[in-house]
Order: sequence, then C-alpha cells, then structure tokens
Amino acid sequence: MAGTVEGALKAAATNMALHGDDFYHRIGKKGGTISRGGGFASSHELAVRAGRKGGTISRRGPSKKTLAKRGQIKSEVAPKPRKIEVEYIED
Repeated sequence: MAGTVEGALKAAATNMALHGDDFYHRIGKKGGTISRGGGFASSHELAVRAGRKGGTISRRGPSKKTLAKRGQIKSEVAPKPRKIEVEYIED
C-alpha cells in the first residue's frame, strides 16, 4: 500500500517498533545538528554569485549577435519573407 495514508501509518509503526518511539525525533535532531546554517537565506552574496553563474550558462545557445561578431553567420537580418500566390476559385 505504498503511497496511501494506511501505508504511511504502517511504515511509521514499523519504524517505531524497530528503532524506538523517539525514532523521528532523533532523525530530526541529526538534520538540525549537521546543518551549518548555510544556504541562500543566510548569505546574500552566495545567492548573487549562484544566480550570476546560472545566468551566464544559457541553454539556448549563443545569440545571433555573438555569432555575427565571430563571423559564423553573414547577417543579423532575417531572410526576406517569400511571396505566396493564392488563387481563389469561384463556384
């Protein structure tokens, strides 16, 4: 019954039976004592550096202006639109 309330209650009961009634208290305490107080909430400078790093690594590829400066594309202007001729047939 994984993923149901009944399954969660059974798992909690099993954990407490195997590891003691204070099992979840000890796990929570470990997480709190291991923490060094880091993260973006405590250091604005760390958040700024991480955001800058993420912003410079674009997944979209280089811009057309950058490619034009390198000489990899000839023009920054989009190709001219093609004319499409349409015939209307009356019944």
